[in-house]
Amino acid sequence: MVRVSNKARVNAGLLGKVVLTALFSSIAIVAVVLASYKPVYSVLINGEFKGYVSSKKQMQQDIEKYLQEGDSERVGYILLKNRPEYEFGLVRKDVDTKDEEILLGVKESCDVYYKVYAINVNDEDVCLVDTLADAQSIVDKVNEAQKDYTVKASVMISEKYEKEYEVVDDIELAVNSIVAPLEDQNEDVVKKVKLYAAQKSVPQAILDAIKSSNTELKFSLPLSSYVVTSRYGWRRSGYHTGCDYAAPLGSPIYAIEAGVVTSAQWSGNYGYLVKILHAGGFETYYAHCSRFACNVGDKVEKGELIAYVGSTGNSTGPHCHLEIRYNGSTIDPETLASAQNSVPVSAKSIEKMLADSAKYDVKETAKEETKVEQQPIAQADVPEVSPESESQNIVVLDEAPAEQEVVEDTTAPEVVEVSTPTTQVDETTTGNQEVEENNEENNEN
Repeated sequence: MVRVSNKARVNAGLLGKVVLTALFSSIAIVAVVLASYKPVYSVLINGEFKGYVSSKKQMQQDIEKYLQEGDSERVGYILLKNRPEYEFGLVRKDVDTKDEEILLGVKESCDVYYKVYAINVNDEDVCLVDTLADAQSIVDKVNEAQKDYTVKASVMISEKYEKEYEVVDDIELAVNSIVAPLEDQNEDVVKKVKLYAAQKSVPQAILDAIKSSNTELKFSLPLSSYVVTSRYGWRRSGYHTGCDYAAPLGSPIYAIEAGVVTSAQWSGNYGYLVKILHAGGFETYYAHCSRFACNVGDKVEKGELIAYVGSTGNSTGPHCHLEIRYNGSTIDPETLASAQNSVPVSAKSIEKMLADSAKYDVKETAKEETKVEQQPIAQADVPEVSPESESQNIVVLDEAPAEQEVVEDTTAPEVVEVSTPTTQVDETTTGNQEVEENNEENNEN
């Protein structure tokens, strides 16, 4: 049995009293502190003190909810620039916490992107609306208004995310703001094309010099990107006098060889048609254009922009109908034109080709006189062409007198139908030629 001395008992009693005293003292101190202070979290954003919040967890939840949902249905997404930092501490109870104020400050520091819908006209945004339904309504009304225009605008809808924006509330006002410039543009097109039809022409002497040239040609292709949808020759609907190169509406059409534009106007089943006369009596047709980028009398180089793909005339979709003619006879374009320009062509080689081989299936047509496209010219205006100059190449164009040229508008005129012929010709010849062209293209796709 262990015996505890009296002294030990006294020491143990004293220790117990000390512990109890310390415990009660601590409790008292905590009670005093809690009575005067409260636990909080100080909030720092980008190192700057913003205030105190009572609950770190609640603040974090509120911020995450805002980032995910925003405060509006139009909010696309939100970027939080600086995430808050928190530090625990005690402050006197009379110090206010600023939970709502700090949350508002965090929201204001964010980059908020709102989802809107842009109306795009010819690759340019012209107005914004809040809803897809409003955007579709504007597009439908604009397309309805321009359905009979010669020059139509491409109207599309695109989804945008903007920090700051201004939307259109009046749908009709938005439609009118888009349609009005289109109306003006179409009126200008009518004036320009009629002006050129009345005044522009190519002197016959120049045309004769081009035809008599023996320059070797290398035909390229009229489009940079295309799908061949109908080839030259007989098909179910009849004889096809060219080759069809399908491409999106408005795609650029290029001259396949250097020459002079002899016609750029409406031509029955061909729709809007560009004709180019080349050396040696070759001529190329570019049919069904939506609009022109050249004028009668223009000297064009190979690969130069002359028109844009359309679906005018007798056509079932956007494409360029290309014809190559030699002295009025059509030739399969695929035998002469290539992307590599690897097929040299001359009048002599074509004559031999027509005589030696039937595989090109040349369809004889009426011998079309180029003068049909010409404006009457006073005799004094026609330059004299000597035998020497007649043997020269297309450079003879540079020798034409300045008074033959009408001052040209630097912008390519748009296309409208011009029913009045540009020259005075024999009515029987002209009528027969139109019948020939319409017969050749009566089934053009």
